Amino acid sequence: MKILITGGSGLVGLTLIKNLLKDGHQITTIGRNNVLECPHIYCDFNDFNIKLPKDFDVVFHLAQTEYYRDFPEKSIDIFNVNTISTLKLAEWARENNIKKFIYTSSGGIYGNHPKSFVEKDVIIHNNLGFYLGSKLCSEIILDSYKGFFEVYSLRLFFAYGKEQKSNMLIPRLIRNIKMGNPINIDGDKGVIINPIHVSDVSKAIKSCLKLNSSGDYNIAGDDILSIYEISETIGHILSIKPKYNFNKKKSISNKLVGNNEKMIKDLHKPNISFKDGIKNMLLGE
Repeated sequence: MKILITGGSGLVGLTLIKNLLKDGHQITTIGRNNVLECPHIYCDFNDFNIKLPKDFDVVFHLAQTEYYRDFPEKSIDIFNVNTISTLKLAEWARENNIKKFIYTSSGGIYGNHPKSFVEKDVIIHNNLGFYLGSKLCSEIILDSYKGFFEVYSLRLFFAYGKEQKSNMLIPRLIRNIKMGNPINIDGDKGVIINPIHVSDVSKAIKSCLKLNSSGDYNIAGDDILSIYEISETIGHILSIKPKYNFNKKKSISNKLVGNNEKMIKDLHKPNISFKDGIKNMLLGE
């Protein structure tokens, strides 16, 4: 297939492109950075006004703003990159008979809740925050285009792996443990999540190519862990005892956990445990 990929220089994008190239697909990237010597179209998604070629079969829209913490100062950039780019790509895809549009959203759009989230849950946008609201807007936009091409909205839950940006959760925990900085824990163990290794993420995303009907999917790991348990695992591998600041007054019962049964059924079963994934990230094993 001839595939157009945005966000190819990110953690997920790089891994996905390598897997797609192994399968013989023709990859063109679009964005500010050329990737793996693939044909490249320069574009700044904060000002998406270029004319794209017509001869593609599939779009993987992985691009997202780097300013996710910078609302309201970067609100226009966030909305341009996370939402306006989706609309413009979707309209281009409609005009050019694209077969599939695969979009990486966020598990954060569900909010917080003691139970695990399933794809059919009603999403309540109150207090969602601007960044996650912009991701949800893209899902809503793409829903209107399902009559023109297949749409897959993939809600990622804490993807991690080597060379991940230092401001993301797992790298931040690793850095704090190495430096001896205390990790803030609300309640006894902190928020509970189910992170997924980037290798499993890329395999799940790639598997959308074999489907023939639009759908929403949680992309999440099998291991359900608290921030305390994650920190202890990292500390054990590094032979460093993590330091903590426990806020016992703030009891945490919420989870940010995605039910991954639908992903396992239709796309891919995760095969890298969190312990093995962290070993690979820290030790290259």
